[in-house]
Amino acid sequence: MSTVMASRGLRIVGLCGPFALGCSPYGGGVSMSSGVLGNSTGDTDGTTSPTGDPELTSADAADTTAGPSTATITTSASASASDTADTADTGMLEPFYRREIVIAAAEVPGTQPLLDFTALIAFAGDEGLRDVASGGHVLEPDGADLVFRDANLQPLARELVSYAAGSGRFVIWVRIPEIAADVDTTIYLDYGAPSLVDLSPTNAWNDAYRAVWHFEEPVVEGGQIRDSSDHGNHGTATNMDASNGGMGGRVGRAVSFSQPNATIVIGNGGLDLPGPVTFEGWGRMDASYAGWQRLFHKGTELDFPLSMGVGDSATGQLGTAYLAVNYLSIPSVDLEYPIPGFAYGQWYHYAGVVGGPGNDVALFVNGVRVLSTTFTNPIETGHALLHLGNMSATGSSRLWSGMIDELRFSNVARSDAWIEAGFRNTSTPTSFAKVGTEQPMP
Repeated sequence: MSTVMASRGLRIVGLCGPFALGCSPYGGGVSMSSGVLGNSTGDTDGTTSPTGDPELTSADAADTTAGPSTATITTSASASASDTADTADTGMLEPFYRREIVIAAAEVPGTQPLLDFTALIAFAGDEGLRDVASGGHVLEPDGADLVFRDANLQPLARELVSYAAGSGRFVIWVRIPEIAADVDTTIYLDYGAPSLVDLSPTNAWNDAYRAVWHFEEPVVEGGQIRDSSDHGNHGTATNMDASNGGMGGRVGRAVSFSQPNATIVIGNGGLDLPGPVTFEGWGRMDASYAGWQRLFHKGTELDFPLSMGVGDSATGQLGTAYLAVNYLSIPSVDLEYPIPGFAYGQWYHYAGVVGGPGNDVALFVNGVRVLSTTFTNPIETGHALLHLGNMSATGSSRLWSGMIDELRFSNVARSDAWIEAGFRNTSTPTSFAKVGTEQPMP
């Protein structure tokens, strides 16, 4: 690793050989050109199945059974939180069905538990998880009676990405109080009783998440790109149209940036986070554009308080990931890391932490900390707009040439283990959390 002092501040460039300390063990990306839950081929129930994960079929791009519109589930005050389902009118026990979901300790990096972690739970489906109209046991065709419970059988908050009633496959975010690193963690999935309908709490993302964008909704010029956190940092699609949405991503659908100056603008101060701050997301570049393609950019063309992106062939630095803090100011930080084996058309997981232990700035690629340095100055965010997929909506654009998915910002410094767990969970969800067989209850 070499360090160069320049007038703009501290520039750190990582050099990575086959056995260099800190190099990504995942080599050139995730070694798949499509998303685990994304680009897909036809399936027998009219939904789609991904090319990336042979265990999992997905209801992303073609399934209209359930999607973003069904993600908001209200809480029923009359529903029971016990290990059996009660009928509100009679108090008699209702039959229902339960499955264990196990997150192996081997899937959790580090030695400390992950606290209040929102995990992606995905399952290819089977006969029992079809809805009753399709010969299964799920009562509601939108999956409203799919209830996740913790070890104490208390309902867990969830956000449903998709449920395919004809096959029983689902993709759901579930907020789990604690995932242990030393022993397996077991949660439960209950379904098939009327008292379970609408039991699930809706706050699937803890308060530290200041923005969570899944990019599931259709894209129209001036339309809203929904933030799933409680903070309402919704984006506005700018210089975009329907062709920018709806394609298979890493998790469900993703957003693309194909028109000049296309971007998603986050207003209301654009997440004024002076630090600490963590950002995580998936990106797939498909071609060279104007150079240093932006995953996101907060600021203007002359003032970069916070920016993250990747170089392309136009810059002569293809596949060099960068994280810039207070760029063009003094002092500033510019971390640059050439990703080994980088290729267009592949998904990579990018993350950054500003203000971590020791006030460091750290860049992560595919779950691995690849570069870091100490930086004690606050981020000069001011009240600048945040642009996703570009530097701005006009002028000298730095367009992201492909797709972005599952981008999120937090106002805490996430640990290295948290970043790696997020990468593992979203790259191979069916390995991270295994769904067991159906058990009739009680």
